[in-house]
Formats: sequence, C-alpha cells, structure tokens
Amino acid sequence: MMRDLERQAQFEAVEAKRQEMVRKLREAQQPILADLRAVGFEVPSVWHLGYGGEGFSVVLPVVLKHLERGGYPDRIMGALASALGVKEMRPYWDTLRDMYVRATGGDERQGFASALVDTVTREREEDLISLILDDSLDGSRIILLSGLSRLRSDRSRAVMESLVDHPVLGIQASETVHQRKLRQARKNRK
Repeated sequence: MMRDLERQAQFEAVEAKRQEMVRKLREAQQPILADLRAVGFEVPSVWHLGYGGEGFSVVLPVVLKHLERGGYPDRIMGALASALGVKEMRPYWDTLRDMYVRATGGDERQGFASALVDTVTREREEDLISLILDDSLDGSRIILLSGLSRLRSDRSRAVMESLVDHPVLGIQASETVHQRKLRQARKNRK
C-alpha cells in the first residue's frame, strides 16, 4: 500500500514537471506564432510548421528571424531549424551551415543537421563532408551521414566507408555501408 502511494506521488511529480514544461514551451512560442499569423500562416504550434508546400515561402523569413534572434528554449529552436529543410532553402545552404555550426543546443543543432540533409545538393557535397569530418562538432553529425547517402556519388560512398571505424560516426556509417552492400548483392542476383 505504501509503495503504491509512493509511486503515485512520483508519477504526479513527474506529470507536474511535464505540464510546467509544456506551459513554458507554449508561452515561449507565442511571439513566433503571432509573426506567422501576421503573414497569413496559422499553425497551433511551431511543431506544426510542416515541411514546405504552397505558401511556405512566406514562413521562411519569419523562421529565420526568430532563429537569428534566439533566446527560445532548445526544443523550439530545434523545431524552427528543422522547418528550414525545404527546397526553397537550397540557395541559402551556407546560411544553414553557419547556423548549424553556431547552434548551442542539441535540439537546435539536430534541427539544422536535418535541414542541411534535406537541402544538400551535389554542389555542396564537399561542404557536407567537411562538416561530417569536423570532430569539433557533436554527435549530430550522425544525421548528416544520411546526406551522403542521398548524394550517391563515388566520393560520398568513399567517405562513408572511411568512417566505419570512427568513434562517433562508425556505427551509423557501418550500417549504411552494410545496407548498400546488401542492396548491391540483391541487384546482382537479378
């Protein structure tokens, strides 16, 4: 009976903390949502920004403004950053890269990594590789590896293979190389 009461108290304490965090995030994003409404883009939260589509180009300046302003909780910064993974951002790849490198929060950096992967082109392959190989950056570089896979060039494959023993990137690189070899083997059997 006492253990049940203790568990219930623990559950209630955790739930109260979660509710407080939700309240703070909801409150913190209000200036962003107001600016989005002002340009005719109505969403209930920054997590509903989506990934492009008709009329999304009006959203990009608002998102960029708030990312550059900063000061929001890391989870909000991450949601904003990942919303930039749209084809309209391809000409601004350098900006995304710079924001990725400057990002201070884990969610923010992962959001920018996702945006970089979604907007990388062959012309940016060497830039992407430089980021991946930069050991001063954190584990979010694992996300960048999927950009190498998307490019499907000989250079990207060679870099991926060179990373199989890397202390941070090795597991993902090994898995990617293994999956590619399996696909190639199936293709050769046909």
